[in-house]
Parts: sequence; structure tokens; C-alpha cells
Amino acid sequence: MSSKNLLRFYYNEYQKALALYKENHREEADEACCELINDFRCPRLLQIQAYQLRSICTVDYWMSKAQLTRALELIASLNDDSDEHLGKAKAHTEYMMSHLEGRWLAKWQKLGLPVPKEQDMADTVVEAESEDEGEDEGEDEGEDVDSEGEPMVEEEDADLLEAQRKGLEDMSIAPKEHDQGSASTSAARKDVALPPTPPRTSPPLRPGSEDDDDDKMDEGGL
Repeated sequence: MSSKNLLRFYYNEYQKALALYKENHREEADEACCELINDFRCPRLLQIQAYQLRSICTVDYWMSKAQLTRALELIASLNDDSDEHLGKAKAHTEYMMSHLEGRWLAKWQKLGLPVPKEQDMADTVVEAESEDEGEDEGEDEGEDVDSEGEPMVEEEDADLLEAQRKGLEDMSIAPKEHDQGSASTSAARKDVALPPTPPRTSPPLRPGSEDDDDDKMDEGGL
């Protein structure tokens, strides 16, 4: 398999994992990301994106933080400060980490409790809604609360995904013939209390011509 076809294959595999997440099949999406991460042939930028996606497949703060930490460690191990894509991947990951920390702190501020420092605690959910509030809302709307203590994360995760889809178009690891410009949104807003949601990891892949002699793949850093 040529390097171009190999990149296309792994890009499509990542898109399958992303589609599973969008369909709320988080466990399957997480497993698909693990396969990419454990495959030594997978381009490193895609593995970094797989770590990023894994971090939002769970609502557990410590697990999310661990995935983003591993992504940063992978970037550091590549040791290529001149690579523009790696620089943007690092900025994305740090951005997501900042957002995660902001939500974690906001949760405990709302509960009026000190921020836990240890991982072996009962409540590791990132979201700030308390269990009592979730039950009250369910009663007001005439809905049964079947899963006690389960976080209400669907709306926020949808916002995360939408922000990923809209932001940083130029961070694509897809073949160059599909590049359609960029829209850099990596800077955080200054008029909000918490860091904004992370931008997308890659744009959609469009069919390209296999016979274009001038079409070259930039494989540096991958």
C-alpha cells in the first residue's frame, strides 16, 4: 500500500471513530481510537487526534486528563518544533486541557466544595450539575430519573463536537489536494469566564484525482 493510500485508509478509520462518537456510541468510538493509537503504522498526527477524541468519549475528569496528557507526551517525543502541524496539534491539546480544567473547577465552585486533589474519589464527573438539581429537573418535566448520578452531558458534548467541526480548518492531515484554505480560531475568547470548547481536529475528506502528477503528499512529521 502506497503512503498516500495508507494515509487515506487511516484518515477514514479516524472518521469512522468520529462518526461513532456523533451517534453516541462512545465505547465503540473509544475502542476505535485505541486501535489507531496502538497501530505503529498510523500517522502520528492522527494518533494525537485519536487521543483528543478519547478525552471526550468519557465524562470522567481523570480519564479525560490522562488522554490529553498522553497526546502532549506524544507530541513532545516527536521533538520537531519546526513542524507547523505539530505546533497546531499541541495548541489544540493544550486548549482542550484548559477547557477541561475550567469545567472541573466550575463544578466544585458551584457545589461549594474544595477541588479534590486525589484520583480515588467517588465523584469524578467533570460537569458542574449536581445530582439533586438533575433530579429536580426530571420531576419538573415529568420525566423519570432512571440513572441516578449520571451526568447530563449530551448537549455540552454536542457543542464540543460542533466547535471541532467549525474551527481550525488548516489543521488537516488529509492529502493536500483536498486543502481548501484555513480558518484559525485557536485563540481563546477574553470575554468568557471559562475557556471555549476545542476546535475541530480535521476537515472532511473529499474525493481527489489519483492521476494528478502535480499532487504531492507532504509526509513530514507523519
